[in-house]
Amino acid sequence: MKQMRKISLFFESVFFKKKNVRESVAQDAAKFTLGFALSSGAIYFLLQLTGNLLAEIAARSSELAAKFFVEQVIYVASSASGGFPHLQGIAHGVAFDAQISELCSGKLEIAVMAGLLIASRDRPLAERLKGIILGALLLLAFNPFRIALTLASVGTPYTAIVHDALFRVSLIILLVVF
Repeated sequence: MKQMRKISLFFESVFFKKKNVRESVAQDAAKFTLGFALSSGAIYFLLQLTGNLLAEIAARSSELAAKFFVEQVIYVASSASGGFPHLQGIAHGVAFDAQISELCSGKLEIAVMAGLLIASRDRPLAERLKGIILGALLLLAFNPFRIALTLASVGTPYTAIVHDALFRVSLIILLVVF
């Protein structure tokens, strides 16, 4: 029982900063890093349990957003495509078949954002939870537009750059904003 109490106190110190306890910058940074690693890993694991749900949501919502940017786009369900959903269509006169994979789903971004917020030990828990909910909603709202803009670049010499930039830069922006 004593060992469990020690473990409990350790995790409490990782996720909650006590006002009357002085810590060095190195200790604070180490606890933040550990809290981030544990929480983002756990959240990513939990999101994995949803299967293709977030990829399906990303594909369906991206189909709607892409209608503003490309000539033609249709959604192909993951059951019909044998794994992940696809968006098929035409942009700039060029046909495309885009697989909306797990990396397109927003799972990684949600896990990173939630991990950062949970590891923010100096913030009240309620504030962190509100931030996670708001952040996840914003990510799910932004994600279709980043996919749609990538599809809109099909048929141009910039498709690879747009895809890589939008997907990598959005993660960096997420890290800076949250």
